[in-house]
Amino acid sequence: MSQKELARAVYRMIYKASPEELGKLTGKEIARRFKTSQSNISRAFRRYYNFTLRRSLELRKFTVFNHLMYTGTTNTVKEALEILDIRSTSHFIKRYKEIFGLTPGKRIRIIRQRHKELKQKWAREMTFS
Repeated sequence: MSQKELARAVYRMIYKASPEELGKLTGKEIARRFKTSQSNISRAFRRYYNFTLRRSLELRKFTVFNHLMYTGTTNTVKEALEILDIRSTSHFIKRYKEIFGLTPGKRIRIIRQRHKELKQKWAREMTFS
């Protein structure tokens, strides 16, 4: 398998993984599944996607976390972190805040409040039509 094929296969694995499976994925686990070294996978991934495998996993976890919270699949940040098998809550929150500017809980509250306001506005508009 060429480096390009390897990088694409790893990318597909990350982006098709369920939330539960994504929580189990690490560089070491991905290398084991592809029967190659972690450094070989990281090098191939970095070469074709211009960012690290670790960063890609982290961003994917943030995206899946947001999806779990926005869709109401989980009601609390703790539940979402358990599904994603995040063991260090404080580290996750710190990294999340660096990227989004707010803690996960605060961001979800704001999004849910906006959603509630839009639903109320829509309901008012529908009654006057």
